[in-house]
Amino acid sequence: MISNVLTRVPSAGKFQPAAEVAASTHALRHCYTGKPSPTFRFTVSPIIQTRSTQNCIIAWSCRTEDGIPVLGSSPIRLFQRQDHHASEPYRIELPSSLQKYTRMDVSSFFLLCSLFTLCIYFILSTVKIKKKRLPPGPTGLPVLGSLVTIGNRPHESLSKLAKTYGPLMTVKFGMIKIVVVSSAEMAREIFQKKDQAFSGRPAPEAVVAEKDYDMSMVWSSGQSPHWKKLRKICNSQLFTTQRLDASQELRHMMMQKMIEQVDEARLARQPLHVGTLGFGTTLNFLSNTMFSSDMFETKSDATTELKELIGDLIELVGKPNVADYLPFLKPFDPQGIRRGLTLLYERLRKVLDGVIERRIKHRACRSDRYGDFLDVLLDHTEEDGSLELNYQNISVLLMVFVNAWSILRDPAYWDDPASFKPDRFLNSDTDFRGKDFKYIPFGAGRRICPGSSLAMRMVSLMLANLVHNFDWELPNGLKPEDLDMNDGLGMTLQKHEPLVVIPVDHVA
Repeated sequence: MISNVLTRVPSAGKFQPAAEVAASTHALRHCYTGKPSPTFRFTVSPIIQTRSTQNCIIAWSCRTEDGIPVLGSSPIRLFQRQDHHASEPYRIELPSSLQKYTRMDVSSFFLLCSLFTLCIYFILSTVKIKKKRLPPGPTGLPVLGSLVTIGNRPHESLSKLAKTYGPLMTVKFGMIKIVVVSSAEMAREIFQKKDQAFSGRPAPEAVVAEKDYDMSMVWSSGQSPHWKKLRKICNSQLFTTQRLDASQELRHMMMQKMIEQVDEARLARQPLHVGTLGFGTTLNFLSNTMFSSDMFETKSDATTELKELIGDLIELVGKPNVADYLPFLKPFDPQGIRRGLTLLYERLRKVLDGVIERRIKHRACRSDRYGDFLDVLLDHTEEDGSLELNYQNISVLLMVFVNAWSILRDPAYWDDPASFKPDRFLNSDTDFRGKDFKYIPFGAGRRICPGSSLAMRMVSLMLANLVHNFDWELPNGLKPEDLDMNDGLGMTLQKHEPLVVIPVDHVA
């Protein structure tokens, strides 16, 4: 029961530790009334204050055998047996203060240690970041930063803060420092002059739920060979003017199917969710463009489930996640976003794996090609000789956030920016392809959206068909001025309350 003992040095007439004295659970049984007693290990070392007598030694510190210290100021008296044999153990007399020691004290001790460690981490991280001479900004609260004051409309809150701290400011979201850009001049500095330095993109916790997230062009490093290769494929083969012009017939076919769907709702006087209508039409076009398949056209249960799956993915990825800004919460996934996305990713992967496997089998037994996006990607994969590509982890400690919402409402660039005036673009030379930094709906620099040309074709074509072929009414007698025009957060800004309308006959 006792692994080590205290021995006496004969010449000195005093006791010194040979190692440690472990007292049996029987000796300490009265410390844990009604509970199993742990084995205590008493350590006498130069660090611990001790004093010795002829037949005993008094120690002011002890700890359990698993290393948990016993806190208290009262000493523990260890008596040697009467025969004074140095190799024999000591009996222990505990002071009354230690008899109050319970397992609850251990929990309290670990809680205090955790809080102390968190405070030290916060202080050290604050001191370290201050040395980087970041732009000015609000102080914020400890740990939470400015999360509480920014609220659920960060684009508006940050725009107001920029009026106080300037177009380049530092805001702390939880424990993450974010440099916020709120002017076209500063955006040009980030996207054009320093685009290489700011080409990284930190992946949110929701995206990391997909194990191969860094294979995506969206989240891989802007300087990695993998990202450059994917970007080259997009610019030279997928989104070229020639290929987009070749898909013109397909786009018109998708528009005709959309009009038929709206016409059915018109005849039934059925309200339409405009966002869902546009989302479904876009998915139909993309599935034909990428896989030469109408994956979303039919009204089967499988098609409905697939649409809901992708919709749920987009919703969860765009949902604000507190774990992105308080890293110590990542292992706990407090909002369940990572767990939910892991299941959704697995379901989507099974669907896409089936599409790819069928195409590989087709290519193995036939020489003809569909010529779609999937064929292009498989051709490049075969040139590499392997389906495996190198991974590169992304670790960006400081994020830069360009508030395009604020720039688009800056009176320095726009006349009456809060009013809806689409005619302001008729006689304007404003460029939306990333060259004019006061208007960057698709971003700018090396990470500008590669599908902007396709998006412009689709959006204008869909909107023109809906306006030209139908008139529209609001349900339940609502008037246009009654609409809630507030926007909500997501992967992109969207209406907080979805737009629901009823199509009616068009009056020329």
